[in-house]
Amino acid sequence: MADLVSQLTKQLEVNSVPVAERARGGCDAVSPNLDRLTAGVDLGDQWSNYCILGLSGETLAEGQFRTRRQEVAEFFQGLAMSRVVFEVGTHSAWVREVMIGLWA
Repeated sequence: MADLVSQLTKQLEVNSVPVAERARGGCDAVSPNLDRLTAGVDLGDQWSNYCILGLSGETLAEGQFRTRRQEVAEFFQGLAMSRVVFEVGTHSAWVREVMIGLWA
């Protein structure tokens, strides 16, 4: 997990486009993330799968982690500057609480 966090941190060192410049049309309309990474998580009963997209929408990492509080906290702890998207379902309420506890 430490290697993944290190790799993702390097990706954020890219200069982002300020919000004011985006509003004037100074960015590529196809680029989904100009200010942070995006992590998509498919929550499962035993294992959850993730995909992390870079600032240009490219896939940086894919993998899985156990769907337990400890492992969920470890995963999200390294993604403090990320947009996170996960499905609504059985585990989403407690996963949300874990995330809020980390980033509050």
